Amino acid sequence: MLNSENKNSSVDQIIQKVKEEAKNRAPLNTNIEFEEYKETPTFSTLEEKESNLYKVAKTIGKFLKKFGLGSFVNFIKLNLNLKKYTYVYNLEDLTKFNDEEFIDNTYNITLNRQADDEGRAYYLEKLRNGSLSKSQIIAFLHFSKEGKEQNINISGVKTQYILSKIYKIPFLGSFVKVIYYVVTLPKLVNKLNHTENYMNREFIKNKEQYSQLEDILETKVDEVVFQNLEKNFYKENESLNKIIKEKIDKKEFEFYLESVNYGTKQIELSKQNLETLVEEAKNRLPSEVFNKEEVISIVNEQNHNFDSLYVSFENQFRGENKDIKNKLKVYLPYISNFSLDINILDVGCGRGEWLELLSENGYKNIKGIDLNQLMISFCKDSNYNVECIDVITYLKSLNDETLSIVTGFHIIEHLPFEVLMTLFSETLRVLKKGGMIIFETPNPRNILVGSSDFYLDPTHIKPIHPATLKFLAKQTGFNNVKSLILDNEKLSDFDELPFNDLNDYINIGRDLVVIGYKA
Repeated sequence: MLNSENKNSSVDQIIQKVKEEAKNRAPLNTNIEFEEYKETPTFSTLEEKESNLYKVAKTIGKFLKKFGLGSFVNFIKLNLNLKKYTYVYNLEDLTKFNDEEFIDNTYNITLNRQADDEGRAYYLEKLRNGSLSKSQIIAFLHFSKEGKEQNINISGVKTQYILSKIYKIPFLGSFVKVIYYVVTLPKLVNKLNHTENYMNREFIKNKEQYSQLEDILETKVDEVVFQNLEKNFYKENESLNKIIKEKIDKKEFEFYLESVNYGTKQIELSKQNLETLVEEAKNRLPSEVFNKEEVISIVNEQNHNFDSLYVSFENQFRGENKDIKNKLKVYLPYISNFSLDINILDVGCGRGEWLELLSENGYKNIKGIDLNQLMISFCKDSNYNVECIDVITYLKSLNDETLSIVTGFHIIEHLPFEVLMTLFSETLRVLKKGGMIIFETPNPRNILVGSSDFYLDPTHIKPIHPATLKFLAKQTGFNNVKSLILDNEKLSDFDELPFNDLNDYINIGRDLVVIGYKA
């Protein structure tokens, strides 16, 4: 019988019992003497009883051997497969297992084989739906035709088998079942209490083990993750630093070459202008003297000393050509009502981003003016209609109502107040009826622009408040004037924007636009 301390043995022990039992049942070798056949299973937990039949067979075998019938004894021993011991299992040895494990172990013990798929499925269904108990399944298998052939003794199974048969008798079976349940109720309650305590102990033990395992795993995972992160961080950091250094070196070198090219271009332009002036002086002196305009032209040549410097400055701080073009696309819908053959003037055209965008959208009569000779030279290289001339001088040279649109992007902040007002009045004069102005400038209402970034450009004179810019345009005579704020490629009316707290002054767009029309 199984000892109490071994009641929690695993399924492996039962399987091992089955293997040993099968080994004991194997056919004997004919060379083994009858009396030497006394193998016993290795499970100390089984109750061993020497069978009466074996005792009689051993006595007869010894008697026959004295008359030289040893071969006949071996023949009998081989075919009858007599065993010295009968092994008795306890019913609880099997009922402590559950579900599929219970079915497999019961088949191994009672039928000495693995459960077939059909049998396993049948008894598993009966067990799960409660129509058969574990004890009844053991009894049915044990007392089946195949089970009887195995000569396996299971303590208590016969009672269960008889009861199962009685249960099937109408009326009597139900009565017996009730009596049996009443009699065995205390034992059942005891078993339930024992099971509950056992489960509680196991739950607490498993919970503690789970908690410990969780801590260990968490620690291990944290260590592994940290190590990987640390490893990847240093690796990525080293790679990133290398890339950044290469890009910085490349960017600085490109900027240096760009500045050199601008300087070289400016020197070449100045040289050409000086050569023209010298040649003109040779032709005229001593018979002729320079007139006032020519003297002014010579004097103004010094105003272009910093042209190359400012081009380099714009390239570094204003942004690349494609970025400026994308930003200026927001104004295209405002001029879409005009025909493509209108006259458009861009004041302070710079590198020509707006001229390029207008040209790409089909506008034909476009002109740009700027005081920077180098920028004008670049625009001419791109075949744009440009001229290096002062804006007021150029506007005064035009007849009334000759233009439809006048634009200027980041130009008016470079002008003194008197010049700004002259620009507005002259622009109004040369515009046709229904013509419009678009002037973009830094937005000082943005606290970062007004307090700092505006002064990044040394040629800026003073910022202009959105309300002030709108007022000046209206006072000049423009109609339907609006101050708009450019933010993320969207224009919003300044008058409709809230300024309730500091964030409103920080998050507002960084560019201000005034749009007005001639009545």
